[in-house]
Amino acid sequence: MAVGASAEACQDLVNFRMRLSWETETVVVAGQRLSATVRLRPPGGLANPGGFDYRRWLLASGYAATGYIKSAQLTGQTPNTFKYRLVSYLEGLGLVRLGLIRALILGDGTTIEPKDWELFRHTGTIHLLVISGLHISLIAALLYTLIQLLVLPFTARRLGLIAQWAGLWGTLAAAIGMAIWTEFGAPIMRVSITVLLFILMRLMGRHVAAWRIVVVSAYVFLLLQPLHVAQSGFWLSYGAVLALLWFFEPRVKAYSTVGAFVRAQWVLSVAFAPWTALILGQFSVLMLAANLITVPLIMTLTLPALLLAILLYLLDVALAETFFSLADFSLYLFKVVLSALYAQPVPGVQGIETGFLAVPFLLIALGAGLWCTLPLSGLARYLPVFGFIGVCLSPSSGVPYGNFCVRVVDVGQGSAAIMDTARIRMMIDAGPRLRSGDDLFERGLLPFLRTTGPERLTLFLLSHGDDDHAGGAASLINHFSQTATRGVETPCSGRETWMWDGVRFSLLIDHAARTENDRSCTLLIETKAASAFLSGDIGRAAEQRLINLLPRGVDFLVAPHHGSRSSSSLIFVRRLAPKIVVFSAGKQGRYRHPHDDVVRRYRREGSAVFNTAEQGAVQWCSHQPRRLRVGGSERVIILP
Repeated sequence: MAVGASAEACQDLVNFRMRLSWETETVVVAGQRLSATVRLRPPGGLANPGGFDYRRWLLASGYAATGYIKSAQLTGQTPNTFKYRLVSYLEGLGLVRLGLIRALILGDGTTIEPKDWELFRHTGTIHLLVISGLHISLIAALLYTLIQLLVLPFTARRLGLIAQWAGLWGTLAAAIGMAIWTEFGAPIMRVSITVLLFILMRLMGRHVAAWRIVVVSAYVFLLLQPLHVAQSGFWLSYGAVLALLWFFEPRVKAYSTVGAFVRAQWVLSVAFAPWTALILGQFSVLMLAANLITVPLIMTLTLPALLLAILLYLLDVALAETFFSLADFSLYLFKVVLSALYAQPVPGVQGIETGFLAVPFLLIALGAGLWCTLPLSGLARYLPVFGFIGVCLSPSSGVPYGNFCVRVVDVGQGSAAIMDTARIRMMIDAGPRLRSGDDLFERGLLPFLRTTGPERLTLFLLSHGDDDHAGGAASLINHFSQTATRGVETPCSGRETWMWDGVRFSLLIDHAARTENDRSCTLLIETKAASAFLSGDIGRAAEQRLINLLPRGVDFLVAPHHGSRSSSSLIFVRRLAPKIVVFSAGKQGRYRHPHDDVVRRYRREGSAVFNTAEQGAVQWCSHQPRRLRVGGSERVIILP
């Protein structure tokens, strides 16, 4: 059992799943046992508009805690399971795309490189590289056909009752077997339940509309896994099936196999894309082309080769290596095709989320897409395509001239903020680098930018080079390669003042500072009626030297050094007396920011106190000084 602060404290976690990281060179395989000392924390994550809701995903996936392993020892022998022997065999073959093959046959996507995930996401092909309902459906169809062919010679008439029953039960056995193989993963459970209901209806002689079976399947699945109602995969998988049924049920046997496949991809690209945008916040305009090319490749070459290779491996036939190599080569072709498509000038449509591209636009587009798939003819069928115009509109920050908005991003123990005027976008700091070596640009900063305005930046200001502020700087600069920068290659020097859209900006730096924190580039933003100060990581000494350059009283303050006890001196707090103060800090971090004394100091000045570790992202605009939006859902708070 994993042990935290005490054995008693962990009793409530016995038999529950935990998601832990371990920095070690020890090779660990599934099925091994560890005796470990771990640091645990409740399931949590960043709360930013448009960003991935990690906390919701953890809870929906059944994780009771997260954390990391401080020390551990293996207490059991290496398991001699079929999965382990198969993985060891595959590793010995020297396959180039071993990670993709493991994802396809084991449902293990942890070995797929992040750049490959990005490629699959931007081309709308992730569903092809994990064990999903599409794969199970193919296996079920192949097995159903095979069993009927084997049983036919022993039946009195073609496709007799015995052949049908054998095919149905064989298909059900295959679905259940795959569910056990993948340890009852959600996609497999969904398709297994649907197959079971379909078979029951057939065996009972009931002819029930397919959409009713799908709806009942969703209901049964939620009875077994109620938390999955919060997962996007649930809504996407059942939504895709219903969209296809919407199109094909009125057109039974109207198309050949190839024609049906092409039209299925068209339906998913036109009618289902707005639904994808509502759930995920984005969709790829390459999805139609990518799937038209790669789905036949995966379905007719890769998966059959892998299935045959596994069968030959079970029979201990040397030819298994040949088919694994064939699957490996097909995946090489798969990546070549996707890379060529992704290299096109317009890889996808982003920023289609709640906010400036509002939900009504996407609902109108969804209705237009479904209308276009109706069995109509002529102008009546394609006229609703104009409903997609709203999706194509460029988002706007929505800030009136002479005003500004400050959006403090939830990046955990670090700092990042977005500043908007009527036409200008500016990023101040880029958040931390994670323990894994990744940063938060792709899944934190970029979705927030896309949600709240156009995907562009006029200036990137780096307050200083500490990792919690600069961890995502390289990714940001690589993405916005034409954006001007301050404080990136060299520290800020000299006091700079400029005007943008009727708003005054001033860079304030303590040149006498001895530490990098005190030399932070701080930013003062002012209009005739409002002001905000983003203070970097300055401490008390820098506060003292900068205080005469600051106004008496500000509306909005990002607290110095995340609320450290070494900052926010009494004279600084009284001089600024902010109406709103935000601490950019991590939840249950080792530094315990903000310090209780600092919080009390601001509250005694009448400041409204917010902490990104508790409220998530905080957004404030000068033209709505009493209104704040907090968290990923942008909950509105009205100040007194």
